[in-house]
Amino acid sequence: MTGSNLDVTLTEALTQLRKASPKDVSDRAGVEFLAEQGLFRLKYFNSGIDISYPDGKFINTELPLIERILILHYLVAASGNPIEKDYISFKELPGGEIYNTPFTNRSIRPFLQLFGSSPEEFRGAATNLGGKPETLGDVSFTFAALPRVPVTVVLWEGDEEFDASANILFNRSASGYLPTEDFAFLAGLTVSKLKSLAEAER
Repeated sequence: MTGSNLDVTLTEALTQLRKASPKDVSDRAGVEFLAEQGLFRLKYFNSGIDISYPDGKFINTELPLIERILILHYLVAASGNPIEKDYISFKELPGGEIYNTPFTNRSIRPFLQLFGSSPEEFRGAATNLGGKPETLGDVSFTFAALPRVPVTVVLWEGDEEFDASANILFNRSASGYLPTEDFAFLAGLTVSKLKSLAEAER
């Protein structure tokens, strides 16, 4: 997406936020609204984020534009649907099967290049990103990317017969919180954050 397209997307997201009731946004997205300060407060991975309302400005953070758009999309799209306990793959999201190959190329393959032969490095980076250990595969963690958008990364270690494999899973209620294309970006972003943390420890 080009810079001009991102600017248009940001403007659209801000327009939708300004039209929304802050209480409704707070209830549906599971975020705090501080009425006296005119702020939404939420967790984004392991960082706290404050966003002013109604102008949608991000306070004291230098997040890239595309990540700010992701968070605004979450605020305006959140349905408030219960978070179900079962996992789905990207291709099970609405329209996900069409984009599954680009999704794999932008997230699964880079993840395997980084951690396919280094499960302990994945474990360390995941812990530093605030991940919660899971029992899927050989090593797996769930990240609270947004309050009601968990992202689960699963690694199966390779052996003499099989190469290492991986998947990035979402909650079955995911489509009630973000559009499918945002989940493609979010998966790649999660891998990028893990990469940065792993490199910092080398």
